[in-house]
Amino acid sequence: MLPLVVGIGVTIAALTAKATICAIPRIARLTPHDILRMNNVSRIPRGGFQKVMDRNEAKLILGFEPGEEVTQKEIKKKFRKMIIRNHPDQGGSKWLAMKINKAKDILDKGSK
Repeated sequence: MLPLVVGIGVTIAALTAKATICAIPRIARLTPHDILRMNNVSRIPRGGFQKVMDRNEAKLILGFEPGEEVTQKEIKKKFRKMIIRNHPDQGGSKWLAMKINKAKDILDKGSK
């Protein structure tokens, strides 16, 4: 029984190594646009952040589409999704987490 388990383990390790070796060159050729498209990001905002965040920028940061209605429920849902992806405890940026929190605060004030 033990040789069978060891054999299966070695086979799985070999197949995983082969798949990884084959995938590395393909991943290296991906452009930032390709990566965004694979993650279902349909638009890429041009330029950096504004000096003072306004409501439109806050909507973009949380992932609202232009013209999309902003409700407390949607703000909470989109904030949670963005902060989970970018939280510093999960390897995200403190600066981005700060921007996400600021965007939520701005939209919360405007939707009450």
